[in-house]
Amino acid sequence: MSLANGFGRGQLAPVGGRGRGHAAHRRVSVHPAMAQRPNFQVWWSALVMRKCGSANAVARQFQVTDMTGLNWLNGDTCPEGWAVFRAQQWWPEEFDLDGGRDA
Repeated sequence: MSLANGFGRGQLAPVGGRGRGHAAHRRVSVHPAMAQRPNFQVWWSALVMRKCGSANAVARQFQVTDMTGLNWLNGDTCPEGWAVFRAQQWWPEEFDLDGGRDA
């Protein structure tokens, strides 16, 4: 039986993943604060406070509930990956690890 990814049940993708060559690999960088969850919660809270300013503004920006916005501002919870991805699209300078220098 073939699944949506083209591999049958119980089969693994080829070594290196879906037959992609080395040239197809993308450079990925992770902000130092993202290495540990407690640090990330503090970093995320400061980011949304700087960029949005209030729980209501966070909720409107990310299309989440006011309670979620408040939890993010208070550092009580972490966002899911989609929210971090959107923030990275909106505010790439906040995720720039090398200060704008080419690696």
